[in-house]
Amino acid sequence: MRTLLKSHPDINVQLLIDYGLTDVVSERFDAGVRLGGEMDKDMIAVRIGPDIPMAIVGAPEYLSRKGIPVSVAHLVDHQAINLYLPSSGTANRWRLVRGGREVRVRMEGQLLLNTIDLILDAAIDGHGLAYLPYDQVQQAIEEKN
Repeated sequence: MRTLLKSHPDINVQLLIDYGLTDVVSERFDAGVRLGGEMDKDMIAVRIGPDIPMAIVGAPEYLSRKGIPVSVAHLVDHQAINLYLPSSGTANRWRLVRGGREVRVRMEGQLLLNTIDLILDAAIDGHGLAYLPYDQVQQAIEEKN
């Protein structure tokens, strides 16, 4: 953002972070950016970046108590810390690969939160497993060390 604003001082930017499927036309936005593949059926999508690698993470204390899942089937034994999607009123499904095929898993859990920062904090505190962008997990690890 710093580079954009410095190199284009005459533009005005309004940025809204919302995990819902916002109707960018009726809300009068010029554009919308969405991570993942879910969007309104009337929207047109254009890829603007690579797929974001995701990670399933848990605190060492949690993993020592519950064990490390080694397959999709083992995830059912774990508590999930999920991202709340306001448009559907449900939890984000985890996109995983089983046998070379993508599967979407709806994980059950005690926590349903609406920001990645809250989810990361809950995972660090040992409340369960979280499905998060790898780069944000890596950044949190680097900041901790």
